[in-house]
Amino acid sequence: MALNAGEVTRMIAARDKAGVLVEEAFMLRSHPQWPKMREIIRSGRLGKIQATQGLYSYFNRDPDDIRNRDPELGGGGTYDLGCYTTAVARYVFQAEPIRVIAAMQKDPSFETDRLSSAILEFPDGHGTWTISTQSARYQGLTILGEKGWMRPEIPHVPFAENETRIFIAGDVWPGPFAQETITLAPVNQYTLQGDRFSRLILGEAAEAWPLETALANIKVLDALFRSQASGIWETV
Repeated sequence: MALNAGEVTRMIAARDKAGVLVEEAFMLRSHPQWPKMREIIRSGRLGKIQATQGLYSYFNRDPDDIRNRDPELGGGGTYDLGCYTTAVARYVFQAEPIRVIAAMQKDPSFETDRLSSAILEFPDGHGTWTISTQSARYQGLTILGEKGWMRPEIPHVPFAENETRIFIAGDVWPGPFAQETITLAPVNQYTLQGDRFSRLILGEAAEAWPLETALANIKVLDALFRSQASGIWETV
């Protein structure tokens, strides 16, 4: 949405002055698997959520790709992928992290971060993630609670033509095998996002993700970049 909290703050002021709707286009939040997982979390089935672990990666060394060209213009893995893994952790915990710490490896040619890992300390648990722009293509997420765990098969960008599956299990040794699989019908999350936003424009009932949510997300990224520079925990 922007490169720092100050830019989003100015967007909020412009939105309020113009009286328009503006959202950050995190398409995954329009996919029905996310409300379903939130419903399961709120039911208490997993117990108190203690941790999320996310991975998101692809391999791209194209020097003409804007994501590799200039960190000042938003290049690098944290801006491109870490925004999603951060948003997911905040969605699961339904809270904002208190402090964060990061480790970032930069490409010597592009000077953008190509491998980044983060710990987000929430009031009730830890959100951790690793993202990479120069690794095998992968996306994954595990949600760990006191009484069980949950894992969406494809958390960020599922194929529109395929069913979506959520794996769930309780406190059963050795742990990684699902006891239940919830299968959702194929959908195009980008279409759903456009339809949902259109309903908001028309004044109809729909879930809203105002710029304030984008501001909260970029504040975390700002703190992660500060942590990379300082080498210590940074408050959000």
